[in-house]
Amino acid sequence: MNMKRIVALVLTLALLASLAACAKEEEPKTVTPAETKAETKTEAPETAKETETKPEKVVYDPVDAALTKDMIARIPIANSSMTTDELRQICVDYVCLSNSFQWVPNLSYSYEAHQGAAAPIIEGKLYGGIPYVNVASGNIYRWADIIDPATGVVNLYAFVNAPLLYGTACSGTAGWGWARVINSATCAWTANLNVSHGLLRVGPYTYDDDTDRYGEDGKLDCKPIAQKNGKTVMFESYALVKKGDCMVNNGHVRMAKEDAVVVRKEDGSIDGANSYIIHCEQGLFTYHDSYDRVSEHGITYKIQGQDNLKVTFDEI
Repeated sequence: MNMKRIVALVLTLALLASLAACAKEEEPKTVTPAETKAETKTEAPETAKETETKPEKVVYDPVDAALTKDMIARIPIANSSMTTDELRQICVDYVCLSNSFQWVPNLSYSYEAHQGAAAPIIEGKLYGGIPYVNVASGNIYRWADIIDPATGVVNLYAFVNAPLLYGTACSGTAGWGWARVINSATCAWTANLNVSHGLLRVGPYTYDDDTDRYGEDGKLDCKPIAQKNGKTVMFESYALVKKGDCMVNNGHVRMAKEDAVVVRKEDGSIDGANSYIIHCEQGLFTYHDSYDRVSEHGITYKIQGQDNLKVTFDEI
């Protein structure tokens, strides 16, 4: 009985040894690339760390010469010893200084369109002319208080709730130029620049028909006046314009920078194509009539206004 158990045990061990040997000698399994890909374990990529994006530092455009109160003070205020020509020059110089004013905003600024003129103001970019807020903004003294005289950077936080544009009201600029000489005329707005507000007409044109009166009831169209008087009368009026006088043309005001240049034909009539007036002007910024300027640093910027605009009598 014991012998049978021993024999059975020996046979079992021999069988197990044979199975083990077979397992060691088995041919290696061939694995296809598809199977390899399926069996390959891939680790999940690491979650990308969120990086904080810092805004790029604004590079400010340099100005040629920042406005200072000293620059304004070089334009004298009228006194009784001055000649008429000197008084007129004061008005022109003040308007031209306003027109040439360069500034760089310390913040970006945008607002709803005002009188059809809308343009964003971008921090650090160079602009020209007195920025428009309202009529009073034409006074460059107001801006001398908020501009850095070393860099030309203007602090616009004072105007964050105002409809700010670059390029001031044309009449405001002219009015403040006149204000250094006179204070008896009301010329705060374009429609006020007429004979019923203390101003004198230049030349023989008539301005007495109530139905055609410019400035009354919001009328800004000057054509009825010119049509009523005719080309000959209007040309003779233009011929009498001197520097410091202003001309209103359908809501826009320009100041004569120099006396009118008059060319006459053989018959004595004025040659409208060759007679002209040099103007200085400013106005609200619009894309279609802004003018490119280039600073001494080679930076191109825009300003709605000119300080050396030649206009013929025909064009007026």
